[in-house]
Amino acid sequence: MESTLWFKLFFRFLIVIIPIYVLSIYINDTSEDHVKDQLIHSMVLSNQFFIQSFEDEIAHTIRLQQELFSDTDLNKLSILSDTMNEYEKTSSILRVQEKIRVINNAGKFTQHVKVYITSLDRLITPYEISQPAPKDLNSLIVSRSKVGPILISWNNKLMLGNPYQTGRDANGQPIFLVGVELSISRIKDVLNQFSEVNKGGEIYFVNFDDNWMISNNVNDRDISEIIDYVKENVNLHKSNHNEIEINKDKYLIAYEYSDFLNFALIVNMPREHALGPFRTL
Repeated sequence: MESTLWFKLFFRFLIVIIPIYVLSIYINDTSEDHVKDQLIHSMVLSNQFFIQSFEDEIAHTIRLQQELFSDTDLNKLSILSDTMNEYEKTSSILRVQEKIRVINNAGKFTQHVKVYITSLDRLITPYEISQPAPKDLNSLIVSRSKVGPILISWNNKLMLGNPYQTGRDANGQPIFLVGVELSISRIKDVLNQFSEVNKGGEIYFVNFDDNWMISNNVNDRDISEIIDYVKENVNLHKSNHNEIEINKDKYLIAYEYSDFLNFALIVNMPREHALGPFRTL
C-alpha cells in the first residue's frame, strides 16, 4: 500500500517536473541560439569594418605613393642629377625627404618609407640620407618584384607593393626604388581591440599565397584546419560564418576576404568559451 502511494506521488511529481524541465531546456536552447546568432553577427560586422577600414587606409597610402612616383624633384634627381649643382641637388633631396615624411606620418599602419636614387647611390628616409645597406635595397626590390599583390610578406616584414614602373638607367637598373613597410605591431594592436569586441576571440589576418599571417593568438595553438576550411571556401563565399568541429571541439568562425589586399580576416572562438553559461542545465 505504501509503495503504491509512493509510486503515485512520484508519478505526479514527474507529471509536474517534466514539463518544467522540458520548458527550461527549450528556453535555454532558444537563448543559446539567440546569443550565438548575436555573437556571430558581431563577428561578421567587425570583420567587415576592419577590412573596409584597412582597405581605405592602404588605398590612401597608395595614392600618396603614386604621387611620389610622379614627383618632379624625385624624377629630376634620378635622371638629371649630373646637370644639377650641389645646391639644387640638396634642395631637391630635402623636398623629396619632406614628401617621404608626409607619407610616413599620414598612414596609421605605415612604419617606414624609403626611397633609393640609383644615380646618387643614396637612400632617403624621413630623417636620414645615407648610402644604403644591402638589406635596405633588398626590401625595396621586393616591393617592386610583384605587380599583383598590394601587400607582400617578406623576411617577417609586411611591405606595400607598388605596381608603378620607373625608367631604367644605362645599366638597366631602375632609376629609383620606393619602399613602404607597414607596422605589424600596430596591426596587432587593432586586432587585439577587435578581439575584445568579439569576447576574446582569436583573430588572424592571413595571406593564403605565402602562408603568412598576423595574429593575436598568444597560445600558438594549431589552427591549420581552420585556415584550410576558410581557404577551401573563400572562392565560393568572400564573406561567411559557420560552426565547425575540430578534434571534437566546436568553433564559431567568421571570415572576410579582400581581393584588393589578397588577405583574409578570420575570427574564431571555441563554442564552449562563447556559450559556456548556457550549458549549466
